[in-house]
Amino acid sequence: MPPQDKLTPLPLVILFILAMIWMQLVSTLFSRLENNHAEVYERLGRPKISRYGISGKALVFIVTRKHRTLGDRQLSMLSDASLLVFIAALTLIFFPHLLPLSF
Repeated sequence: MPPQDKLTPLPLVILFILAMIWMQLVSTLFSRLENNHAEVYERLGRPKISRYGISGKALVFIVTRKHRTLGDRQLSMLSDASLLVFIAALTLIFFPHLLPLSF
């Protein structure tokens, strides 16, 4: 059996970990929006994480980096980190061969 066969689930494990990190970041981001920027939170449709993901408005808020207009440094850090994890997960989904399997 070639060595890479043992490592086949590695991308799935990494993707699972990224998903858990992303859900925690987004959950914290939504809480901060709700507590410190209620108007924006309402405009986004009171976003929450559900089994279907998050709303399109909330995802657009994160991807377009609209948090910058609020001047909240902690919110910006949460939003940027969640965007980074989101991009990493998409990269892993669409380009799993980029993951170095040799240690």
